[in-house]
Amino acid sequence: MGVIDDDRRLIAAGKTYRWDVVKWAVTVNMGLAGASVVLKQNENAKGLFCLLAVGVVILSGLLLWEINRRMTKARNDSLKPLNFLIKPNYDKQELRMASRTNTRSSSQVQIASKTAARSCSQVGT
Repeated sequence: MGVIDDDRRLIAAGKTYRWDVVKWAVTVNMGLAGASVVLKQNENAKGLFCLLAVGVVILSGLLLWEINRRMTKARNDSLKPLNFLIKPNYDKQELRMASRTNTRSSSQVQIASKTAARSCSQVGT
């Protein structure tokens, strides 16, 4: 089930990226807070650091939104092969149609169909 493993790897990578974005945002905001304390005598610096901190929050929020969107797509894509394999009798024509509309290569779909055929034949024995 290489297709499902690929989706699981994408989800795991998304979790890693999400954590990296959170670490990056906290680190940059802590650095900005430290710099603002050091330069507290200058009134213009306060506004600049506040603006930079808001910019970091907005940028990290957008990055987290994009990562979550990709992970949701990977999760939804991982359900398609599972739902297909759950069917007791699948149609080969349906598999061919799915391979034309799917973004995966035809060799991956052929491997998945061979695996599905093996698992169906093992259930019958």
